[in-house]
Amino acid sequence: MNKNIKRIIMIVLAISTFSVLEPAKFSNIMTKYAYADDGIYLKGISVTDGDDITLNSSKKTYATSVPNSDTEVVIRVTTNKSDDIVTIDGKVPDKQSDRKYKETVSLDKGVNAFDIVVTDSDGEKERDYTLKIDRGGKQSNDSDSVFLDNINVDYGDIDFDKATTSYDINVPEDVDKLRVQGEPENNNYIVRIDGIKVDDDDKFRKYVSLSKGENQISIDVEDDEDDENTKTYTLNVYRGNDSSKTNDADSNAKFDKKQDPIYLDDIILDDGNIKLTPNFNKKITSYSVNVPESEEDIIIKGNPEEDANIVKIDGTTADSKNRKRVSLNKGKNVIEVQVNTDCDRDDKDYEKRIYTLTIYRGTSEGSSATVNNDTANNKDTKTDTSNSGQNTTISNKVNQWVNINGKWQYNDSTGSPIKNGWYLDRNYGRYYFLDQSGNMVTGWLSSNGNWYYLDQSGAMVTGWKQLGANWYYLDSQGKMKTGWFKDTSGKWYYLDESGAMAVSTIIGNYKIGADGAWIG
Repeated sequence: MNKNIKRIIMIVLAISTFSVLEPAKFSNIMTKYAYADDGIYLKGISVTDGDDITLNSSKKTYATSVPNSDTEVVIRVTTNKSDDIVTIDGKVPDKQSDRKYKETVSLDKGVNAFDIVVTDSDGEKERDYTLKIDRGGKQSNDSDSVFLDNINVDYGDIDFDKATTSYDINVPEDVDKLRVQGEPENNNYIVRIDGIKVDDDDKFRKYVSLSKGENQISIDVEDDEDDENTKTYTLNVYRGNDSSKTNDADSNAKFDKKQDPIYLDDIILDDGNIKLTPNFNKKITSYSVNVPESEEDIIIKGNPEEDANIVKIDGTTADSKNRKRVSLNKGKNVIEVQVNTDCDRDDKDYEKRIYTLTIYRGTSEGSSATVNNDTANNKDTKTDTSNSGQNTTISNKVNQWVNINGKWQYNDSTGSPIKNGWYLDRNYGRYYFLDQSGNMVTGWLSSNGNWYYLDQSGAMVTGWKQLGANWYYLDSQGKMKTGWFKDTSGKWYYLDESGAMAVSTIIGNYKIGADGAWIG
């Protein structure tokens, strides 16, 4: 028999057999084949900054990539019919028109999967889609060049800008190694720290040993698909007391380097009425506080550096705002504030750090903090009406910092606040400026025709200071420099009228390098 005739007979027999079977047994098969005919499908899916997505009637899973800088994106979908219903991860998105929907979603680094379901108006038929968004799988549109997304170190602070490739860091002399993290902007980039490759398994981190004095650490980032597309970031690390370039960290402070590199951003007592010192430092873990004897309890709040981290106060997990009210005994109270990662103790990523608060209730010990509590002990307060006729309640304590309505002031030997002038606090070895109301000033200050910068603790800054993407230089008296000047390293720099250091340009006939130094 002819082969073609045999094939035709077999097809006819198969159709005949299927037609006599019970329809109910194969109803699910018929429903699946009916989806396309019934028009239950999406006509379009798009993602902010993502690659184009072309839908296919037989395909259920789609993928797109966005830059690592996109922590949030908008998913937009278009239905085939105006009465179709759409959900994204179980949530009905915002409807823009009869057939268009949008939903803003948050992205973790790497691949994020979202379930998109379209259902007919009766809820009888539906089609499921899976959308995978790779955050970091696409290069930023800012440039064709490779970039890091961030640089982190466990000592010192870096105000990172991906286009800035050189950073100065000052660390105490007892810090003999630095943990450096270089996060790539794109998942396909290769990162090397001092020539050693790091990857996602290492969290792109490496410990680098430091010599006393000057150290230079390189972070190279390279496109895996184009090895000629590279960029090098440089960390100029000075271990010890470098008078030419400093940051806010007090090099004489006793940093706790024995614990894990996980930190609190701040510790707040009684909603800010009590402060640990004028200058909380996340790497200093021991503090002492004085409170009046009338304070029977105290609210402690620990702000974690990462929102996902867990805060425990006095042995128990804090509330949703990272707070806990703790009872105080008379005399000495020792309270621990712990921050740890949200994972099991035996997990390789588990880290924790403990801050110890020694709170003295009704004693004179622990003089590193004071409290403004007008009703706690009236004999310790008085009213000053010399300031424009306004009543201002101030502490009667002498020669110390006091907090008045959330503002720091310094009382002189008579118990009166210093006003409109500089004060040298010999305990810290730093200058502070008190305004005409006696309040400590922070940020930029214009005084007697000169500009000064006072850090968050109120201390006057000297030497190099980075603010945003710009570097400034404050001389030994704290005055901001402008124009040409030679710093203690012997290099010449040019600072414009705003004080910002010029980089990668030509001033007159002089070429300025990327580090701001004149190229002779």
